[in-house]
Amino acid sequence: MKKGFSLVELVFVIVIIGILATIAITRFSNIGEQARANSIMKIITDAESSIPSAYVSLVDMELNTSVVSLSDFISITNQDWIFKDNNNTLSYKKGGVEAYIKLSDVNRTLSTYLSWKDVNDTELKNSFNIVTGSTTEERNRTIPF
Repeated sequence: MKKGFSLVELVFVIVIIGILATIAITRFSNIGEQARANSIMKIITDAESSIPSAYVSLVDMELNTSVVSLSDFISITNQDWIFKDNNNTLSYKKGGVEAYIKLSDVNRTLSTYLSWKDVNDTELKNSFNIVTGSTTEERNRTIPF
């Protein structure tokens, strides 16, 4: 009786490992983009829930002025987020993910936008009402206050 594995058994195991590796690679190929989109969505959701009340508190109750900027309410240390338009727009663009948070003093609204390409996270799409395009997922929202 021989000890060890035959060549056919080894080839069979290698083929099975190759198939499993192919499935895993295709399943998790865009996991970095999904994580980035989740992170950006968390920042946007936090901004949507906190900036309107902070604006009303600061402008209407404390300062009695309407001259404020988005940078008065939000501070992000990530280098990929950039303030624009006299600090009233905070924008992000990296890889397939684009986002912005925009504060408008004139009509007292907060606009948010998130777009990314090829993210296959259906739970994320459903929980944030993502509009599905051909290859791009988008979420656009304006909050008056």
